[in-house]
Amino acid sequence: MDTKSLFEKLKLFVKQSENIARWKEWNTSKLPLIFLVFYYLIAINKDFSYISLLSFFNFVAFVCLYASFSYMINDFSDREVDKKAGKPKAIAQISSRAAKLVLFSIFLLGVLISLPFWLHNTDFLILLIVMCLLSTFYSLPPVRFKEKYWIGIIVASITQRVFPALLCFVIFNYFGWDSLLFLLLFFIIGIRWIIVHQIKDYKNDLKANVKTFITSIGILKGTHYLLVYILPAEVILLVITLIYAIIKIPLLGFFISGYLLIAYQTGVRTTKEWLLNSVLVEESFLSSLYFFYFPFSLAIIISFLSPKFLILAIFQLIWSKSILENEVRLLRIPKVVFDGQERREEDANKDVTDKLWHCINNIFYFEWWYFDAIFDDNSSLAGSLSINGYHSLPETIKANADFTLNINNRGEMEVQKNFSHKEILLLDDMITIGKNKIERSQSNSILHLEKDNCELTLNFKRMLSGFSWGQNGRVIFTRGGDRYLAWLIPLPRAEVSGILKTSKGTFNLKGRGYHDHTWGTISLKDNIAHWHWGRIHLGELTLIFAEIVFKNKTRVISLAIGEGEKLVYTNSKISKISLLTSTRNKGEKLKIPSSLNLVYQDQKIYLDLELTVEKILKERMRPRKMRFFSKPYYARFLSAVYGRIVLDGKELISGHIGRALHEHSVF
Repeated sequence: MDTKSLFEKLKLFVKQSENIARWKEWNTSKLPLIFLVFYYLIAINKDFSYISLLSFFNFVAFVCLYASFSYMINDFSDREVDKKAGKPKAIAQISSRAAKLVLFSIFLLGVLISLPFWLHNTDFLILLIVMCLLSTFYSLPPVRFKEKYWIGIIVASITQRVFPALLCFVIFNYFGWDSLLFLLLFFIIGIRWIIVHQIKDYKNDLKANVKTFITSIGILKGTHYLLVYILPAEVILLVITLIYAIIKIPLLGFFISGYLLIAYQTGVRTTKEWLLNSVLVEESFLSSLYFFYFPFSLAIIISFLSPKFLILAIFQLIWSKSILENEVRLLRIPKVVFDGQERREEDANKDVTDKLWHCINNIFYFEWWYFDAIFDDNSSLAGSLSINGYHSLPETIKANADFTLNINNRGEMEVQKNFSHKEILLLDDMITIGKNKIERSQSNSILHLEKDNCELTLNFKRMLSGFSWGQNGRVIFTRGGDRYLAWLIPLPRAEVSGILKTSKGTFNLKGRGYHDHTWGTISLKDNIAHWHWGRIHLGELTLIFAEIVFKNKTRVISLAIGEGEKLVYTNSKISKISLLTSTRNKGEKLKIPSSLNLVYQDQKIYLDLELTVEKILKERMRPRKMRFFSKPYYARFLSAVYGRIVLDGKELISGHIGRALHEHSVF
């Protein structure tokens, strides 16, 4: 057998072993906390002997074997359950006899490697026996602690987090208030992790008829416990533990200050959005502090006190390489990325299409479908259908319908209602929310609304090619995971026709309309300062404009102009100059703009428009004393438009241009 073939077989064996032991699931998320305790005990005991150094690496080998055994016996016990749930683990690919042999071998090897610790230490031996028994019967019948309601999460936390740390204190024969603080903190961390794990496995556990803490109480109640009790308790314990540790090791305060500075610079760990999102992602909440900064800081301090312990700092760097790489990436790249776009003529009319809805598993997922229309009789419609929540967790999905139909000389019809996940139906070409629905074909969208004895059905037929916001339609938030805001305009101009049925009769409606589609994975109120959007239809001319300003002062503007069925100009970009300014205010009592200036100029276009508010169609949450850009505020306007648009030296229009339907939102 040649060397290359032998190397390939060895590489395959290592990969299979990693999969069976689920190495990647615990090597950087559980063991660094154990390293942290060992480093801490070396530092406060000033035990800089070679025996202490060798003991550390001996203990690392032991906890690796222990973690492998725990995960493998769990997978072995759950083979049939995982098969039913459709998530077979790697250990299921080998025979039962071979799996038992591997488990016994790892257990025996772990016992032998830990021999120097328990041979002359009865406490270590007792803890080792209890720890192995609990880990084994956590999933092994007939006990299966994991199905014993709250007992399951306690056993999981103790065996995965508390006992390995407790063994470190036993090795050093050190027990103080800081020992108790560390153990309590690890216990709470373990509780949070196992609850989150059960939340993520909720559907699979129900499918396989596995009774866990979360399947017993439900996802919503479990998430409530995390937010209200467990998360605050963890933060409080962490702060107290850090303060106590800094008193014991003053140099640690310098490193923790450095971590806080980096956390602020990355802009991730300082937002409520990030904190909430971490509830359903175990790896995110303070992961870099727990699994890199805290243990690495202690390793550096030990190296400073005794140079021969520099090997521990190098070891920690290598072990937490993936976390370090992620931290460097967060520091280097900007907070917001937007690829601008300028398309003209044939490129501008390559139509943009996308899914009617998106299945996105993110706690801040939202999606809405906005429609508006101005009818020939001066009636108007504007509003949206929206959904938000975790798609894989149906109980969290909620929907809303919010439409206002201003009927000329006949009053107003409002559809405003919230809906639960049981009232939502999502299909490839249709969305149903209660009795309201959207249907989409290649060039048409049908909107149907119902309230009491009123029914409205409108057909939006495309008159102008759709376009997206920028090249990929998204503003990307590069820090804190997959976070973005997407905006697609499938119908910038549409011919609208339909029927309104009321108790007073049936009315035919005709006019011009607009439809856009927005979705994302960010908290709008945590990331957006304000936006202003509007559209103008006059004769063959269509103008779509938008400006959104984020909390970090990034401003994105977007303009699109269409003539007839073709887009003649589209441009989206990050801009330092505002697209819109308020010029006059109506009255002294309330600072509502009665006029706005829309001004933009580049090498191809000159645009100078004045929007004079004729009617405020809708307004919400308006404080008595506020300026136009104060918060919180939302208003929808119908305005007369005057001004001039010049494209490539050709005057498209001047004077009275028409009417604009536009809205402003402040968060």
